Amino acid sequence: MRRTTRAWGVVLLAACGGGEAVPQADSLVPEASVVEAPLPTSVAEIAPGDTGAIVGLMRRTMSAGDDALGSLERRDTTLALAAGEAPRQLTLWLDGGLPFKLAVTEPTETGALLAETAVWFVNGEVRVVQEPFAAFLFEADRLVLWTDETLVPIDGPEAEKATRAAAVLDSVRARLGVFGVGYP
Repeated sequence: MRRTTRAWGVVLLAACGGGEAVPQADSLVPEASVVEAPLPTSVAEIAPGDTGAIVGLMRRTMSAGDDALGSLERRDTTLALAAGEAPRQLTLWLDGGLPFKLAVTEPTETGALLAETAVWFVNGEVRVVQEPFAAFLFEADRLVLWTDETLVPIDGPEAEKATRAAAVLDSVRARLGVFGVGYP
């Protein structure tokens, strides 16, 4: 942003001994205020092809969701798996009876439950799923963006994307079912 002032005349007068000290022109001219556009809250508000804005939406959804957890109803349970496998820990936060966030421990290659899958919901609808090695943005149960774990977009065949999206949503449904919470 560029500011225009009458600073040159003031500086010249002061330099030539033209009288008393004069306040700097910058202090006389107010800076123009900066108005920032509101951040998008849905994919519909983002220009087509603006992957950076979509990743930003993912980050804001996760951050805002985590910031609100302290005021929500929390439920914890354990899900027994096959013999010899450690049971997974599941935590669900509800907002007015609707799922808000779901966190599930995931086994690493060594079998230790050190990884996590987290699902953030908006109005009870799956919005962001972050798995140990991938993340997904959904809107109206439609896959909008598939990324790696660092939120770098992954491009692949549409059939593979559809298959992966269905598997992710089926997993969310099954895990919510452990709490007796249905998902359409």
